[in-house]
Amino acid sequence: MGQSSFHGGIITATVQELTHIFGDAQYKNNDGKDKINYQWYMKDTYGLLFTIYDMKYYRPLTADEVINWHIGCHSKEESDYIVDKVQTLIKNTFPTLFPR
Repeated sequence: MGQSSFHGGIITATVQELTHIFGDAQYKNNDGKDKINYQWYMKDTYGLLFTIYDMKYYRPLTADEVINWHIGCHSKEESDYIVDKVQTLIKNTFPTLFPR
């Protein structure tokens, strides 16, 4: 899958929530030694490529810890669109958690 190059969006979620919705991360190295512990590479129903990843926590993350996740896309418009869609999906899947 192609690389995304624009980071402009952030969502809040847990590893557990994202795994429940999107399945296991394609990249997982939760030892805190790298800039990224988890990364999902995805494509929406319109073929839009994007990634969801944590950035620079430099520590292992717990499955139920709410953190900021970066959205990687090719443009600000794509990022805004994906942030909206992912936030809506999380809220609809876990309605009792909101507002956070």
